Amino acid sequence: MKNFILSACAASILITTGATARNNTEYSHQNGLVERIQVYGESLENNVTGAYPSREVMVYLPPSYYENDEIEYPVVYALHGFGGDAADWFYTGNVHPDIDANMDKLIASGDVNEMIIVALDAKDAMIGSWYQNSEITGNWQDYILQDLIPAIDDKFRTIDDAEGRGLIGFSMGGYGAITTVLEAPEMFSAVAAQSPTDYVLDNDATTCGYIYLGTSTYLNSGEIIAGFDVFKDFTYLYRSIMSVTSAAPNNPPSYVKSPDMLSFADFIQCDNFDLPSKIKMVDSSSTSFEHIALRTEVGNLDLPGFGLVEATAAVTSSLGQLGMHAEFHEFDGGHLDKRSETIDANLIFLSKHLAAPQQDD
Repeated sequence: MKNFILSACAASILITTGATARNNTEYSHQNGLVERIQVYGESLENNVTGAYPSREVMVYLPPSYYENDEIEYPVVYALHGFGGDAADWFYTGNVHPDIDANMDKLIASGDVNEMIIVALDAKDAMIGSWYQNSEITGNWQDYILQDLIPAIDDKFRTIDDAEGRGLIGFSMGGYGAITTVLEAPEMFSAVAAQSPTDYVLDNDATTCGYIYLGTSTYLNSGEIIAGFDVFKDFTYLYRSIMSVTSAAPNNPPSYVKSPDMLSFADFIQCDNFDLPSKIKMVDSSSTSFEHIALRTEVGNLDLPGFGLVEATAAVTSSLGQLGMHAEFHEFDGGHLDKRSETIDANLIFLSKHLAAPQQDD
């Protein structure tokens, strides 16, 4: 039986709501600027949870952005993990990347070109969207591709094609970065996936059924069936996935199918949610991935005993077989504890494979 486990790790209208620079009291050519904006998403209007479809987005602008209004910049879209939000990318400490300070440092040292970083808030009523389309919380993948990117290209001076556009994601965001580029490879040229969750493991429908029945029983009745005490802690994490694969808009408050509504088709959808399955479903004969550079990484203490290092390496290899220029990295550590150390290598990788800032035509 294949392994299946879920870890605890967890448009176009823009309104500027404020700007902050972490490392200086006023904007200067030595430091970038972080602006907080709102991006409205028509793709999120269909959510049944009542969430307003305008989302906070934090945008890092490099030091020269307001010094020269004739330069266009590459853009990296940053996808946070389960339970996080846009600000997670800007916090300090071992479990956060402090991305604006690190960009300032790497630009000053010449290790990266100036880039715009766009971090969105995808924390929905299920606490995590997985950056997928959902009948319950809205179409989050469409939000990125159809609402957010056009809005950013419209407001800021970006290189608005694949050569100037990349993705970085952590945990759930790493999963989302990979699935987004699989959906729209023509829009990106570089992807970095940090610890892209245990969905690098290949699920099977039978185990999915066991998990889903236990989850649904707890969500819809509050009862914990034998062997599933874990649901007391993972209720919302499991529900977030079921809101994509087994949505039930007419079954509040859980909005996922109750046990009597579930069928083997739901378990197949769960089976197809993992990255190995999504890669297998790609028609590489009609889609080109050869222009895309991919970097993945995972810690050797991330869910030890479940083979995440080997599984992440295998997913990376499979993406390479699609045509991506893929590289895998293993580091000493767990799921959260080395983000502040590994962020530099990921930013350097993205800069290397994205177009440099260029004169506006």
